[in-house]
Amino acid sequence: MVRAVLLVDDDTVLVARVDDPLKWAKRVRPELKWFDSFLAGVSDDGQTKDVMVWVDDMGVFNGFPTNTRANALLKPFYPLVGPVLLTGTADDAGDLTDVPDFVVALARNE
Repeated sequence: MVRAVLLVDDDTVLVARVDDPLKWAKRVRPELKWFDSFLAGVSDDGQTKDVMVWVDDMGVFNGFPTNTRANALLKPFYPLVGPVLLTGTADDAGDLTDVPDFVVALARNE
């Protein structure tokens, strides 16, 4: 099982330990259709960790609002819209890993 973070919107952050983060996100938000992913670095207090960021690449066309929380955390080159899923990077076997603790805390504004 993998710990994943779903930044649903500006006010809602869900953290869960799940077998398949993408299926979990789609159960929580069934309107999500396609996922695209990219690697992003998250920094705080001298720590930098890479996370996998998963977005609905058609979200802007589906009318999803800008996800202010995700944009503040990740500082992407272009605005992220709709729910944003965070997982750890893949290990040597290709399996996703847990989101680092400090990234979970930052996502929750702790």
